[in-house]
Amino acid sequence: MAVLVEAESHLMSEDNNECLMCQGVVKEPFVRCRQCHPTVDICLECFSRGAEEKDHHSDHCYEIVSNNFPVLEKNWNAQEEIDLLDGISDSGFQNWKEVAKQVQSKTEEECEEHYMRCYIDEPCEALQIPELKPVVPACTPSPSSAGIPFKAMDDPPRPPMDSARSLEMSGYMPCRGDFDVEYDNYAEVDIKDIEFDSTDSDLLRELKIAAVEIFLSRLRQRFYRKHIVRKYGLINIRKLQTVERKQSKAERDLRDSLRPFARLHSPDQHEIFVQGLLMENFLKKEIVSLQEYRSAGICTRKGAEVYERLHRHRQEYKSRRKMLDDILVHIQDEKACQVWLHRQAQIDSGQSLAPLPLPSLGRKPAARLDISGTPGVEQLRPMERELCSSLRLLPHDYQSYKSTLIKEYEKQGSLRLAQARTLIRIDVNKTRKMYNFFVEQGWVKQPDG
Repeated sequence: MAVLVEAESHLMSEDNNECLMCQGVVKEPFVRCRQCHPTVDICLECFSRGAEEKDHHSDHCYEIVSNNFPVLEKNWNAQEEIDLLDGISDSGFQNWKEVAKQVQSKTEEECEEHYMRCYIDEPCEALQIPELKPVVPACTPSPSSAGIPFKAMDDPPRPPMDSARSLEMSGYMPCRGDFDVEYDNYAEVDIKDIEFDSTDSDLLRELKIAAVEIFLSRLRQRFYRKHIVRKYGLINIRKLQTVERKQSKAERDLRDSLRPFARLHSPDQHEIFVQGLLMENFLKKEIVSLQEYRSAGICTRKGAEVYERLHRHRQEYKSRRKMLDDILVHIQDEKACQVWLHRQAQIDSGQSLAPLPLPSLGRKPAARLDISGTPGVEQLRPMERELCSSLRLLPHDYQSYKSTLIKEYEKQGSLRLAQARTLIRIDVNKTRKMYNFFVEQGWVKQPDG
């Protein structure tokens, strides 16, 4: 994104500056590109359309050339200072009436007082204005969209082979510039037995040449992918993961969606492209936020801060009032109901719930597992399908557990729940429900007594 700066070093623009786009004479304020050489000036109308020509692009850094900023005093801008000096030069010293006509925006007394104080009596002190602050970027992105320093050609480390560091680098060998496992790693297998002999027929020779050409095309794809990985600095997996953790979910999703277009740009150009879209999304959110404030009758930033603070309090109040939804799941649990009533009484009395060690309301039942279409589901009976769905077991695992328990029962003549838990290393509650189901179906029997 281009950085907007105020061109305080330009007190006066040249009279014959022409706009790069419309060829018209530019008048202050106008835009001057800071990257193009020789200097490129653009009028505000062409700049607002994002016009580009030759080597000048709309994403170049630029500055606003304008004389509408204070130099010696806050109430005197640079253009008025120029008009004052020109008026004195043209009309002569002490002719403040004619000087004021040339300045236009100031009276005779103001012109005389300002000139005597800032140029004659105290010229050094007048140049030191503590109220004037350095100009900050006009389009400062939020921390989430500010981007991450991008280095396209990082020199990768050189860890020993088969080490944990080597695995993080996807088996890349920097000294050879190759990977331990290449893309299309077995491409050479198809041509390893091909030999050209003078006794080959024309058809056989053409087939062998075609096989070699196919192999060469596969090699080109391998080198192309290897070039992309090195060019964009994608070798170090841990570094990429660290960078992605610092990004917001919206930025990660945007970068993932734009990844297919990365090969069309250089690394730096692609990063500029992504940062531009991130800034666009940031500005859209800011516009929506400002429109929301305006619809609520808010016209100042301070009013917006008060509005946000009250909105958060209102949402917290609603969330506390919705605690009834938590107790509906455990409506049969007397202890949970008592805990909820206790919490509600404290909320109504204005007490804080943080220091009170209240017991948990219990865990919500897990959602049923949809096993339709899973391998082996057609071999189960309807009741077994219902059991697998409620216990969140895949049909293949259920069949394995069932076979283990029935074999042990046939071997021992009976089966205890403790034995079933020893044979099946899963959640004890799931084992108990499965064991009770097998007993009800008569597939296993408990020992007598």
